[in-house]
Amino acid sequence: ESSVGILFEDFFVDKMVFIGHEGHAPNKDAVIWFIEEIYPQLSGFNKKLFILGRWSKGFVSKYSKIHGVVFSGYVEDIDNFIRNSINIAPIRLGGGGIRVKILLSISRGVPVVCTSKACHGFDFVHGHNSMIAENSADFVSSISELLSNADKAAELAKNAYQLYMENYSVALTTKIRDKVYSDL
Repeated sequence: ESSVGILFEDFFVDKMVFIGHEGHAPNKDAVIWFIEEIYPQLSGFNKKLFILGRWSKGFVSKYSKIHGVVFSGYVEDIDNFIRNSINIAPIRLGGGGIRVKILLSISRGVPVVCTSKACHGFDFVHGHNSMIAENSADFVSSISELLSNADKAAELAKNAYQLYMENYSVALTTKIRDKVYSDL
C-alpha cells in the first residue's frame, strides 16, 4: 500500500459518491434522507451524486428522475471512479462495525462526510480527517465547504489517508491478525 496514484496536489472534487446497496436498511434510509433533504440544498454546486451498488428498479426509477442523481450499480474500477469525489455516508440507523465504504475511501485519498454512526470505530476528528454531520444542515454545510475549498478537501483526504496508513491499512491489520494467531 502506498499513495501512488493519490494526488493531494491539484485536488478537485467533481462529484459525490455513496457506496452501498439497497438490501441493507441503513443504506436505504441514508440514500432517501440524502436525496430528499440534503442534495436539493447543494444544487448550486451542480455536482452529480453517484450511487454505487445494487438498487431495485422501482427505487432507481423514482430517484433517478432527480437531476444529478445517477445510479451506477457496480463499477469495474472503483478506484478510478471514486477519485476526485466526496464519499458521503449519511448513515442514521444501526450500530457499530467498520464501514468498508469509509475504509475504501480513506485508503484512496477521498474525503468523507459522514454521521458519527457511519464512522463509529474510526479515530475521526471533524474538520481534520473527516467531516462529521448529524443533521441535514450540518451535511449541507460540510459538503458545501469541501466543494468550495479544494485545499480543505485535499487536506482532509490527506489526513484521513495518514490515519488509514497508521491504523487501518492491510499491512498493519495483517500484522495484528498474525500476532493474535501466533499468540494462540
